[in-house]
Amino acid sequence: MTEKEHLLSVEEAAEYLGMHIMTVYKLLSSGALPGQKIEDRWRVDKHKLDEWLERHRPKAAKKLVLVIDDDPDVCDVFKRALEREHCIVDAVFSGEEAVERVSATTYDIVFLDLYFPPGHMDGIETFLKLREIDPELPIVFVTGFPDSELVSRAMAYGGVTLLVKPVPIDEVRKFIRLTPKRANRAQRAQNEATLRSYQKPNNTALGN
Repeated sequence: MTEKEHLLSVEEAAEYLGMHIMTVYKLLSSGALPGQKIEDRWRVDKHKLDEWLERHRPKAAKKLVLVIDDDPDVCDVFKRALEREHCIVDAVFSGEEAVERVSATTYDIVFLDLYFPPGHMDGIETFLKLREIDPELPIVFVTGFPDSELVSRAMAYGGVTLLVKPVPIDEVRKFIRLTPKRANRAQRAQNEATLRSYQKPNNTALGN
């Protein structure tokens, strides 16, 4: 990548950061965000932007990410891409393994390949099993065959996102930044039970 290709426009920087474009303009104008004007237009060096993100990242709990793909190289791409995002990335090579992991752990987001070798659950079967276990689990489909019949079936479920291989690193990082940290299922159940206890009607008659 050339030096010129490292320079992002304000629009590209806003998309990369997941921020409103006016917020990026204000940060650049105040000097809070590293940038330079070239021919009266703001440009942001992508390397410096990554360094700025590293310095200003909130000290929060690490997000848990599950990658489900039978190709170890793809799993490694995800792990390297998310190192700077301070995530804990688990990788499994089949839907069956994924079901075991999601049964035991509350993940913040899952990246799920659609195609697996014969004898294993395909991506849609895995998707349905994971949603049975954790109905609110964010799941992103990943495939190298975007025009296939399996992709059409997957997208018919609605509320899902598709990434096309080769894995788009910037898109993966953007998903992570926009995905909130989730409470684990046990904690959510406790919170819901507490909320229900406050919502119970008071049957005590006034004046008795």
